[in-house]
Amino acid sequence: MASIAGARVCFVGHGATLEGAGRYLLDQAGYLADRRATVFAILPRHGPLADRLSERGVAVRYAPNPWWARPVNLTEDHLAHTARAARLMADIVLQLKVDAVYTQTIVAPTGAIAAALAGIPHIWHIHEFAFNPGAIEMSVPKEELADLMLQTSNIIVFNSRAVEREWDGMFPSTRTAIAYNWVTPFEVSGELPSALAGPATDGLYMITIVGSIQRWKRQLDAVRAVALLRRRGVPARLLVIGPFVERDYQAEIESFVRENGLSDHVQLLGFVDQPARIVSRAHVNVLCSDREPFGRVTIESMALGVPVIATNSGGTPEIIEDGESAGGILFETGNVEALADSLERLWRDHTLRTRLAAAAKRRAALFSSADIAMAPVVEAIQALIGKRNPAWPLGNVLRTSIAAAREGPDDGVGPSSRLARMTSVIRRLTSAGASLVARASREA
Repeated sequence: MASIAGARVCFVGHGATLEGAGRYLLDQAGYLADRRATVFAILPRHGPLADRLSERGVAVRYAPNPWWARPVNLTEDHLAHTARAARLMADIVLQLKVDAVYTQTIVAPTGAIAAALAGIPHIWHIHEFAFNPGAIEMSVPKEELADLMLQTSNIIVFNSRAVEREWDGMFPSTRTAIAYNWVTPFEVSGELPSALAGPATDGLYMITIVGSIQRWKRQLDAVRAVALLRRRGVPARLLVIGPFVERDYQAEIESFVRENGLSDHVQLLGFVDQPARIVSRAHVNVLCSDREPFGRVTIESMALGVPVIATNSGGTPEIIEDGESAGGILFETGNVEALADSLERLWRDHTLRTRLAAAAKRRAALFSSADIAMAPVVEAIQALIGKRNPAWPLGNVLRTSIAAAREGPDDGVGPSSRLARMTSVIRRLTSAGASLVARASREA
């Protein structure tokens, strides 16, 4: 891989935590900083992610980064907020003299718009399914969002082929790349929480599920499977690990646990620092999500030698593939009976469990090389040094579908019209070029 030393890159994040895309932002930024690139990050607020980035030598700046995902509606006020945030962010990246802006999510487009305002090359890294009801669903029609992505981004990166397929045919292959997450080999250290250690766990079938408590993660399927296992005489114990994001869904899980006499067999732990300490002691880790975009937790579990039983959807089959030689078992999303059957099979067949554990480690090793995972990213950054954003001057942004949406049938208040009006506002803001962006930002 060619050297990235001397390149100046600014990552744009949409949160302050170390979950999901935040963890990968930290990994990518740290990787580049370790190789003598000058790396910056713009975050919406201070938090654990900012602290960890600073520890890796990444300078952090702060600016709003409004979401465009439901339940947010693209009202006039929200679009104006996006325009103001983009002006501020454009001013920051111009002052930092970066070679490329790198947006780490589909849900917040401000980084892309800011890069377009500043004329700086932009890489848009998509970690999510953008139109997945019950999970992430963008407030912008797919065609308009695709046009915004294409017109403001030099390269569009996807974290799995499954995520790329959501946009099948909408981008030329010369403008896209796949960059899988990677998991650096690690050792588990530290003591287990006292409630999980000692003889209380002896003889139990320990099952874990890790992820934010959200309906699309379907943790309740795992709880239901445990209820079936207990009725079959399997001494299953489930540990649900992850922050409580959707409180109503949390309450639904807790109600099911109480009503089915599972209080001694299912435990909701909430957020846990270093969940690998717990997963490493489990017999199996499960993933029940409806279309997990990729599944970093899956790789981490496999790297620990813990077999995975996961849904056959999203990017997960790219990790586990089809067959036990890949260290796990797949089942159809929502099929609790199939999940329980697979869990019971692993409990009763120690030889199979041992074989899957060894296969899991081998498979996870394929996702352990940062150099391999970052190769398309480094190549993209190098190719963009000295180049311009495709939307510069911004008067050329979205002249196709957005112009058609403005002229075609619309009720005047739909997302097409609102996005068109926002584009017009940003054109006016930048009609005099980058100097106006900087001046407007200072005055805002």
